[in-house]
Amino acid sequence: MSLKSFHILFITIVSLATIFVGYLFYSEWAAYNETKYLIFTLMSLLFCIGLIFYSKWFLKEISNINAN
Repeated sequence: MSLKSFHILFITIVSLATIFVGYLFYSEWAAYNETKYLIFTLMSLLFCIGLIFYSKWFLKEISNINAN
């Protein structure tokens, strides 16, 4: 498995996991209305967005390396 394929697979799995965990924290916040669950939900969302930006950056960098 190439480095590019591994990163795409890994980022996809981790992004799905952060969405799932964010949903779990959101459902806990909706049920118990505790601020910590809302903070964890937002942190999961920010982490998923960060992973999207990282994947775009990585794919651009790996294409530059492959082009040289």
